[in-house]
Amino acid sequence: MISARGLVRRSLGEAGFSLIELLVALTVCALLSGAVAGLIAPSKSAFDAAPSAIDVQQRARSGADALVVALRSRGLESIPVVIPYRSAESDPDDGDFNALQVIAIVPGASQGRLSIDQPDSAGALTLGTIDPCPQLSDVCGFNPGAIAAIADGQGRFDVFTVGTTNSSQHRVTPAAPLSAAYPAGSFVVEVESNTFELQAQADGSRSLVRTPVSGVSQPMIDGIANAGFELWAGAGDSHAGDLMRLEAADLQDGPWIASGVSGGAYDADLRRVRRIDAWIRIRPMSAARVPDRLVRVSVALRSRGGA
Repeated sequence: MISARGLVRRSLGEAGFSLIELLVALTVCALLSGAVAGLIAPSKSAFDAAPSAIDVQQRARSGADALVVALRSRGLESIPVVIPYRSAESDPDDGDFNALQVIAIVPGASQGRLSIDQPDSAGALTLGTIDPCPQLSDVCGFNPGAIAAIADGQGRFDVFTVGTTNSSQHRVTPAAPLSAAYPAGSFVVEVESNTFELQAQADGSRSLVRTPVSGVSQPMIDGIANAGFELWAGAGDSHAGDLMRLEAADLQDGPWIASGVSGGAYDADLRRVRRIDAWIRIRPMSAARVPDRLVRVSVALRSRGGA
């Protein structure tokens, strides 16, 4: 017969844990807790970085799209579509060029040709009534405030703002004097002229901005580390054949064409540019550990017309 005391002792012995078992269990729990805690920081870091990575990607895409649209616009045959230079915000890592002026014909552009010589650089431009002058109520479609380019067909050109128009005399007067008077036969067309360049911000960062003829800069992409443009030219005036990259030195040796662009002249090699490569290195705007994103676009210039 088993006593009541024996039954109690056996039940307690079977239901309990030994000290060694408890120590082992505690050690396992401590190890598991440490492993879980070690995963929290990386997971939180990855979670915090996700919005910054998305922001960098979106800024890269919007900036690349804007540049592609601008560079694919149609330009004049006799003048350079792009004029590159280094802006005041240049960086040693930017490459030869980090700013670009783009001159492009607007869709459905107003246009015409001089029927007589311009009397002087500030004089009115008398446009003929035959093609390509649109038969509109104003002078070939031009209105005061419109941005236009005039080209003599030999490479000289000016970009100007239309000051006044006179429909009865078929005249357009520039708001400011041109670089020189233009002869009869010169082509006048409505254009967009924008300069893309890096601009320093108050917080020390740089932004890619677009500056039209009005001079009011329009921010395109914030948080730029650096950016640059590469120009590729064809042989002679032909669009065919292999392309060669133009270095800064190639655009400083002439022959020079007098014009109304900054500096008063430009290197003739700019008329041979057939492709533009642009690259932008975008920096995250937050403190999250997200790498810079490098975006590259390559645009073949469209066939050009006019002049």
